[in-house]
Amino acid sequence: MSINVKDLIVKLILSGMGMSSRIDGNDVRIAVEFIRSFIDGDRVVHKPLQDIASRLAGILDGDLNINSRMNVASISTGSRRITLSTSLGRREQSISINVGCLNRGSTLMLSSRAFIMEFLKSGILRRGSITDYVVVDSDELLRALNEVEAKYSDKITMKIPEFSFYFLKRGNSLVRLDKLGSSANNIQSSDQPKWKYLIVPRSILEQYELILGVNLGFLETNLDSSKAMSSISLSHIVSTAPPQLSQENNKVKMTLRLYWIDSKTFIDPCMHYNVANAQPEEVSHYYVKPEDKVLLSGDLLELINKAERTRDNDVNKFDLLSNIFIIPYISKPEEVKPPSPHRELQNLLVKLGETLGFNAVTEYDIGGFRLDVAWLDGDELEYAFEVVIGGSVIEALYRLERSEARNKVLVVDDEKLNEVKTKANTDIKVISISSIISGKKAEVIRQILS
Repeated sequence: MSINVKDLIVKLILSGMGMSSRIDGNDVRIAVEFIRSFIDGDRVVHKPLQDIASRLAGILDGDLNINSRMNVASISTGSRRITLSTSLGRREQSISINVGCLNRGSTLMLSSRAFIMEFLKSGILRRGSITDYVVVDSDELLRALNEVEAKYSDKITMKIPEFSFYFLKRGNSLVRLDKLGSSANNIQSSDQPKWKYLIVPRSILEQYELILGVNLGFLETNLDSSKAMSSISLSHIVSTAPPQLSQENNKVKMTLRLYWIDSKTFIDPCMHYNVANAQPEEVSHYYVKPEDKVLLSGDLLELINKAERTRDNDVNKFDLLSNIFIIPYISKPEEVKPPSPHRELQNLLVKLGETLGFNAVTEYDIGGFRLDVAWLDGDELEYAFEVVIGGSVIEALYRLERSEARNKVLVVDDEKLNEVKTKANTDIKVISISSIISGKKAEVIRQILS
């Protein structure tokens, strides 16, 4: 199969997580066993709810209770309560599973219709009849299920809003949580609210007693009205994209919440968080490595820039949290000066790099001096750029020659182009400023990469 079966299974499981929820290896195992229950040799077959429930109860060593009249079954195992129910579509029966905790809500949900449809669309299954399906490669499907269960057996997976962040407290330092694990992408369609999926080994979380949570929220108001035109509460923080100002005279109020979480309650999906509020002054005393800081950019930075610096507006708290956030610029929009031609070219090169999937940054420090623009692939410096507008070509060449970039590019004034080409080493590509400013994006990219 050309499709990555493991990735698809993970996507199915994570897409069934509730809002701001956590799952652990137990939840993943239950979801995997639910899918396995429908596999019969080289086929996926619709089975009676009682058969699926009995199999799961046996494997999970759980207490089974079946209500045949209501077509509902429940299984209690450990701290989990599993509910199975049958629903009828226009042609096909579907069995849904809801995995919850004994003392709180659901951790995840999945239905046979959902995974069968995804398997059909991805070419994992072919339709055999109305009620069963042929598995193209049953060995690969079973192997993928086994590997997903094994990989996530010792992991905690968190679904959190896009603009929420967590730090682990170690002594007088804070460590960014998402730097210690991995993330899952493309779980939701682009038109859905944005969430992050963080996957962290349980053993890492168990090393810390406290976790710092950071939540950002916004309230958009109209100057001529005492009522908010649109708002996002902390409980739904960025469950949609940040609000765009719909009118010129609208203002933004920002909320910033900091709180400590007992790691024991953070690790266990079935426990409510045990929290205590934290103040910016308190948090400001902790050391955070530069690579662990939160870089505010894009729509979020625009909203912060537009937020009124009044006494009751949390945007003022950023002044105390330079150890947590990197804020390129905060001021009223009218105070922002237009970028210099040199900065404009840097920004253009950054956007081109991001288009190609690189981590593109300006003023990249390589020890002793900085490159104007760098395109990074992980930790590797793939492209180094120097831009010269009336400055010293010799110094720019010096910086490029001493960088360890795989590709080196010098951008110069058009009138200096031919002269510089004779001075530059053969491993340095020389490009004119006009070709970047005036050229089409595809042509500029081709010129840089060729």
